[in-house]
Amino acid sequence: MKKELKDELLSLIEGPYPYFSKLCELIAFIKKYIPKANWVGIYCYEKGNWILHLGPFQGEPACIAIPWGKGVCGECAKERKSIRVDDVTKLTNYISCSSSTKSELVVPMYNSEFLIGVIDLDSDELAAFTEEDQIFIEECIKIFSKEI
Repeated sequence: MKKELKDELLSLIEGPYPYFSKLCELIAFIKKYIPKANWVGIYCYEKGNWILHLGPFQGEPACIAIPWGKGVCGECAKERKSIRVDDVTKLTNYISCSSSTKSELVVPMYNSEFLIGVIDLDSDELAAFTEEDQIFIEECIKIFSKEI
């Protein structure tokens, strides 16, 4: 990630602001720089609950809860690794929150070593997300994790 982008993200999330506000800024920042995403949001994990709950997002209404291991978000949380899907119709485990979604990128979020949730990006284009997009999101999360 370019230094200018790191500095911009830091300017949005540094300081004694509430955690929820910082999450909102993170989502807005990602949506700004990944224009193929028509939905960007966070599904938060409550330790021991085994369900991801909808957090801050930008886009159309979405699923409120996703079971552990189900869909791309649940699988990402369970496996604790990023998942990029070029065509969601090819997945048997897919949870459709929007009929317009064609591709998806989901990246796990950590607070030090603990999973706190996943960042989910949806697009109405096939194969919308690249490896560079994934690396960008992963770097955003590293920066964010140091500020919470």
